Amino acid sequence: MRINFSMFRDPDPYQSYFDAWQKARIGNELPHRRDIGLRDFAAHADNLIIIERRAPGFFGHRLVGSSVVERFGGVDPTTNVLEFHAPDVKDDVQSWMDCLLQTPCAGIAEFSTAYQDGTHRACQALILPIIGPDGAPMIFSLQHAFELIRISEPRDKPCVGLDYSVGHFIDIGWGLPEEMTSSHIAKPPPANLTHPLTTAL
Repeated sequence: MRINFSMFRDPDPYQSYFDAWQKARIGNELPHRRDIGLRDFAAHADNLIIIERRAPGFFGHRLVGSSVVERFGGVDPTTNVLEFHAPDVKDDVQSWMDCLLQTPCAGIAEFSTAYQDGTHRACQALILPIIGPDGAPMIFSLQHAFELIRISEPRDKPCVGLDYSVGHFIDIGWGLPEEMTSSHIAKPPPANLTHPLTTAL
């Protein structure tokens, strides 16, 4: 498995996060949640997210870093993660997340987030699967927000994918989803975006 970290807006955190995940693996198996040492991921704790699939079409937060909570104005763990996404990308995002867990494989997500203050920012997430307490795979993600895309009216809650939403699959030993291409474009990035991964993969 190779990831070209130079493609990220800020490569170092993602490289360090990936190295810590690799360290937690036993052989070629996925690491278990219990093997994710907080000390190894301490530098990333504020921007980490763990998501579990609780039912078909329902993904819930198990862990949300303090910086993510601050950006989102609070995160209710009982809320479906998909409810934060724009209606026209929600089904595609669900399909992409399902494939991440079913294969399993890693992923890179690039997307916009419209925050409550009206700012729209470019975001990137590196998703590496782990095994949860019940033996089912979970989404373990490092997410950062970067450049300002535009400013609109303030909103009641954040909205992911309002401007763009793209997911990429990464083979970690079990192949890639057969029913999808390596890049799953729910909504393409705008032409004025300065650093889209879509053009570099």
